[in-house]
Amino acid sequence: MNNKFVLLLVLIAVSQLVSADVQWYSAISRRRRGNTRRRQNIYEQMKIEAAALEDIADMNDVLQ
Repeated sequence: MNNKFVLLLVLIAVSQLVSADVQWYSAISRRRRGNTRRRQNIYEQMKIEAAALEDIADMNDVLQ
């Protein structure tokens, strides 16, 4: 009886550790995906702004 109780406690402890590790990994993965998405959005915004600046420069050249 005593060995079964100890085994049960060990199994509960191991399952808690595995659960915590999976939660930690998923949080890190979400953060990495968020950073990648944020960088991609910044890059897209910079491309749009660069195209707009080129258009302004072209219009300025036409006017002069």
